[in-house]
Formats: sequence, C-alpha cells, structure tokens
Amino acid sequence: YKDFFSNKPYDIILNGAYFKKIKHKLNTEFINVIAIHDSYRPSKRIDEIVKFINWNNDKNKKKIYLSLLGFDNKFPDSVSKNIIDLVNSNNYIKTYPRFKDFNSQIEQIIYESDLAISFSYRDACPNTVIELMSYSLPFVYYKSGGLPEIIKDAGIGLTFPNSEKYYTSHRFENDFPSINYPDVLKAIIEIKNNRNHYEKKVLNRFK
Repeated sequence: YKDFFSNKPYDIILNGAYFKKIKHKLNTEFINVIAIHDSYRPSKRIDEIVKFINWNNDKNKKKIYLSLLGFDNKFPDSVSKNIIDLVNSNNYIKTYPRFKDFNSQIEQIIYESDLAISFSYRDACPNTVIELMSYSLPFVYYKSGGLPEIIKDAGIGLTFPNSEKYYTSHRFENDFPSINYPDVLKAIIEIKNNRNHYEKKVLNRFK
C-alpha cells in the first residue's frame, strides 16, 4: 500500500476490513467462486470472469458457479453489450444487487464459496480483495498492480501470457493482456483441492 499511496497512512486498511474466520460449506461436486462487480472501470475485467465461467462450463464436466455481488446490470461502455445477456442467461452465474454492508445474506454467499477470483489490472489496492480475504477466502488472481503484495501466498497468482509492459491501459481504457483460461482453471482446482492449506495462508496475512 505504501508503494502506491506514499502520501497516505499505510499502517491501517482504510476500508476497515477485519478478519472473520467462518466455516465454509464446501461442495465436492462443483466449485463456487465469488467476485464483486464493478460497472465503472474496465480494468476490473469482470467481463473476462464471466467469459471464463462460460468457457469452463462449455468444455468441462466440473462446473464452476459464480456469485457476482453488487451487480447492477451494467458494464463499462468499452465492454461488449452481449456480456449482460451472457450474465443473465447463464445458469452458472448468480447475481446479487449492490449492498451497503456485509449483511447476513452476503455472509451466507461467502460461506458457500470456495474461493474468490480477480482479474483486476494495475489496481493499486482493491478494497474488494481485502474484504473477501477478511472472510478467509483465498484468491486466484493475476500478478498486476498491488495484488501480489496484498495477497502474496494466500492464493495463486498467475502471470500474463504476454508481457504486461506492452499494454498501457489503466482503469478506464480497454487494452489489456489476454487471460489464459486453462491456467485459471488449474489454479482454481489447486485451491479447491487444498482449501484448508490456503485458508491458513489467508489467516497469516491478517496476523
């Protein structure tokens, strides 16, 4: 945090997240992943998460369900309009409206999730990552922005298939490195199969 916000205090997390260990209800027949929607910034790459879910469930027997929190039926202007149709027509994507706090319904969704996922690009300190980690959720993510420093080994960080240095997009543009779906799937299965191990890693990040 200090590296990206040198003029702000870095001894506290500004969104006030605290660690809350909960007993997750894990299912062996399929995988539950969770993400928090952002309809404003293309760099969050929520559309790519939707595409990944669609890709996996078209190709593989092991189904992945996505809980998309804070969905307002919008995507950034630079994202293809058919993504909204894909979200609303996909039986493996459950959307939940915007929320003000982590109430009992939101906690129940987290309780049923195996892990969280983020394709966020060059994001210095995404609050949503810290918030979901505070509920002992490990992450599959791409090594970009502040995510490697925040998550470290409390999940699996992937490297973009083509060098990040060729891309200049920031939050409101749309020229991003490609996502390697098979690598994402491999990381998700690794965390699913070793859930207790990664949950302990998350706990260590809050000590």
